[in-house]
Amino acid sequence: MQKPNLQYIIWGLCLVILLQTGWIGLRLYQLKQRKIEAIELQEQRLEEQEEQAKEELKSVPEPEIEEKLAKGGRLWLQPREGNFSGEFELEIWAEIGQGKEVKKIDLRLFYPSELLKLTDEDWVEDEGVIFWSKEREESLGGKFIVKTITFTSLKSGTAEMEFDFNKESLLDCNLLDLNGDDVLERVENGTYQFN
Repeated sequence: MQKPNLQYIIWGLCLVILLQTGWIGLRLYQLKQRKIEAIELQEQRLEEQEEQAKEELKSVPEPEIEEKLAKGGRLWLQPREGNFSGEFELEIWAEIGQGKEVKKIDLRLFYPSELLKLTDEDWVEDEGVIFWSKEREESLGGKFIVKTITFTSLKSGTAEMEFDFNKESLLDCNLLDLNGDDVLERVENGTYQFN
């Protein structure tokens, strides 16, 4: 009985490997395409939701918007602008609408780390983003100073100090009332010059 040619066996194995490799490549391509389609669909839905939110906001009468802002809370920097050199301090103020009080405050701000160095140990810093959070023993209302930030300027330039604020998120700046609801409605950022 003639033995199978070794060369034919090797060719057969190579053909099987090529077919399996091609099948795996095809499956990977299909999975990649599905992932791309899912991302595109998600982005489309987000755009549609954003447009819907804008349209709904347009339909709200201006007096109702002003009333909502007046009843809610706001955060701002003091001063909101100025010229500095060396070490300087900023104050963060809050104002809560009439009849409301806050129990917990979360602060998250963006700053240009190439221009400024954080020198305040009360804050947590991560590559141009600073965090601070505190739950108070007594609730606060009205207008009050929340926290101070101390920086040292590293070089001349213009720095934008921005609150991270998205009304739909609890991972940014928040003014939480006694029920845990975020009453923050607006923020006011700052712009500073350094010599």
